[in-house]
Amino acid sequence: EKANQSMVNGDALGELHHLHKATELYTTRGRGRTEWLSPFHSQLYSVRCSYLSALIANGQIHQAVEECEHVVSFLAVVFSHVQNHPLLGLQLYTLGDLYGAASTMGDGRDLPEEKKYSTKSTYAYTWAKKVMMVTHGANDPMVQ
Repeated sequence: EKANQSMVNGDALGELHHLHKATELYTTRGRGRTEWLSPFHSQLYSVRCSYLSALIANGQIHQAVEECEHVVSFLAVVFSHVQNHPLLGLQLYTLGDLYGAASTMGDGRDLPEEKKYSTKSTYAYTWAKKVMMVTHGANDPMVQ
């Protein structure tokens, strides 16, 4: 609710803050440690997708990579019985885009980190293409 209100009011930082806080609602804290509740909770997935969209819209690429990794992990497990689910293919494509963007954001001083993102981008696109060849067809522009 607060994130939506912030978005309506044009408060991008407020929106990001509230969505990040919403993802933290799925943790438990006690006795000096933090434990996540099930990472496969459907409401957590929904919040992560909203947060991912807001991060991308606000150019927060490195944080978007982290959230997109969570989303892809969720989809890969939840749809493990559907080997080539179209939503998984699309999120993998997005993850490839985010890795690619992250690989070009450095100033050249951390080449291993930039190379890591470039390599991950290739893996994400390869997996996305494998899925989308089935779900979208070989002639789809996203598969080319």
